[in-house]
Amino acid sequence: MADDLLATPVAADAPSSAPPTSTPDPHHVLVAVNLGSSPEAASQARSVVRDLLRQGRRPDLVDTACLLTSELVANAVVHAGSPVELVVDLDDARLAVEVIDPSSAAPEPVAAEPMSVSGRGLAMVADLADAWGVTRIVPGKAVWFSLTT
Repeated sequence: MADDLLATPVAADAPSSAPPTSTPDPHHVLVAVNLGSSPEAASQARSVVRDLLRQGRRPDLVDTACLLTSELVANAVVHAGSPVELVVDLDDARLAVEVIDPSSAAPEPVAAEPMSVSGRGLAMVADLADAWGVTRIVPGKAVWFSLTT
């Protein structure tokens, strides 16, 4: 699945208020956005996903998709320390979200202490997504999740 997302180059550096760049099929939308490495990257990514799902008439997925997107982007920004790319692929069957960064270090789920304020993100992704994983790319990796629509 993740390889399919990477095989279709679509790029946009515009903020979420711009219309998404999409494929010709009205039932399939593919958006790619370059995000910075600042804490605002997660907010920008949520806006892209929220706007796409609302335009695609899938408001039922907004909360879960935004939460999971935020987790993946925040992890990439914190651990890779570099700009990231967000790829969102929506069709009639599924929503797939990838967060691409240049670090080759794979994310590792950890057992968070009960009072810890971090360390639960990947467990949450695993619990809420229909599927998730890591795809190695050169350079770096794409961490992705999908939700059945």
